[in-house]
Amino acid sequence: MKNRITKEVKELENIAQFLLDLCKKKNVDQSEVDIAKSTGLEVSVCNGEPEQINFNKSRVVSLAVFKNGHTGQASSSDLSEAALIKTVEAAVDMASYTEFDPAQGLGSKELMLDENIDLDMLHPVEPNTNFALKESIDLEKACLSRNNPQIEIKDAAYSNQYGASVYANSHDVLLHSTFSAFSKYIHVISNVNGKLNHGISVSSNCNNNLLDTNDYMANRAITKSLELVGARKIPTGNFPVIFRENVAAAVFNSFLSAISGNSQFRKTTYLPDILGKQVMPEFINIYDNPLIKGKLYSCAYDGNGIRTKEHSLIKNGFVQNYRLSVYTARKLGMQPIGNNYGRTNRFVEDINSKDLGYEDLIKKMDKGIIIVSLMGQGSNAVTGDFSFGFSGFWVENGEIQYPINEMTVAGNFKDLYQNIIAIANDSDPRKSCQVGSILVNNLKIAGI
Repeated sequence: MKNRITKEVKELENIAQFLLDLCKKKNVDQSEVDIAKSTGLEVSVCNGEPEQINFNKSRVVSLAVFKNGHTGQASSSDLSEAALIKTVEAAVDMASYTEFDPAQGLGSKELMLDENIDLDMLHPVEPNTNFALKESIDLEKACLSRNNPQIEIKDAAYSNQYGASVYANSHDVLLHSTFSAFSKYIHVISNVNGKLNHGISVSSNCNNNLLDTNDYMANRAITKSLELVGARKIPTGNFPVIFRENVAAAVFNSFLSAISGNSQFRKTTYLPDILGKQVMPEFINIYDNPLIKGKLYSCAYDGNGIRTKEHSLIKNGFVQNYRLSVYTARKLGMQPIGNNYGRTNRFVEDINSKDLGYEDLIKKMDKGIIIVSLMGQGSNAVTGDFSFGFSGFWVENGEIQYPINEMTVAGNFKDLYQNIIAIANDSDPRKSCQVGSILVNNLKIAGI
């Protein structure tokens, strides 16, 4: 199967070169091509019966041309020669209408990856409907085997995908990457005295053999659905808050958006011109390492063909780098560093609390709130203000007392980051963003 994918990669590379040659004949200054091809199968079941079976096969080519400071873009899902010729003509034609922008264009060739790197992300398995259904049904059975009458299964699912992508440009750069992606999912609902609580467990990996076991996923989903049984509200007030590991990454999503090059040069961020300045306590480090082998979100080059590398976003509380594309780097008068990507292997660490476990963090807080789920999209990217619904636990004397729900937490992300007290060492190594539970001081909680 890998041999077949290797052959497909070669075909995509030939298409990319064909497009670049056509662009050269059109006398454009520069051009770049992205081609992605994937094949996948997704199934879901409910009570042992198939609910959905989706087989998907996609391929798309995206082309950008640059001429005299103008940019034209076009894409096509038809990779026939006639369609590719029309795609080039459309992109070149569009460039004659777009606004002049000297920041457009390719990055420096010296910054680009000059050879392909195998990050061990391809472990393909031929999609098979019977196998996928069996995986989903077995996951359901693992939940049913607990014989808990309070638990109902909403659905279970399994997916298998593999594919390849090619990036090429007129700097004579020709790169490719291949991947496989597998996932399992189970959603259960506890029904206790007419009150419904949901529990979801998901496992994803580029290697099917490394997915979580059905027993582990069943226990995790059922535990989540039962942990909030009997939840109540508490009075409004300001309290210390722990964002448990499973929601901790969401706390930093706003920061990642705030330091994007697009937000910085447009001044649509609550952290403008923040490079080199302190935004978090001195014991906090955040860094990316996109080159870890065998990880689902690793990448050897970014969306502009720039070679990736391990780099810091925060060191000792100070902002070290923005998240830059070639375009936004030029707008800011900076150099791109190869981090124009989406999700990757990101690490958030508290250098003072490497031996601090989750239970230790609860004892450290002594009295306050643990948030285990967040609801809503209530944040403002420009001001940093946020307001989310949540459920979790009330803590006193360093111990969990009872579950709480239908509450709201509000504040400003800029203040939240400055008020981080500690981060526990309970991060999940299977996730793309590895961060433990976070203790934050003095957040506003709305309840009764």
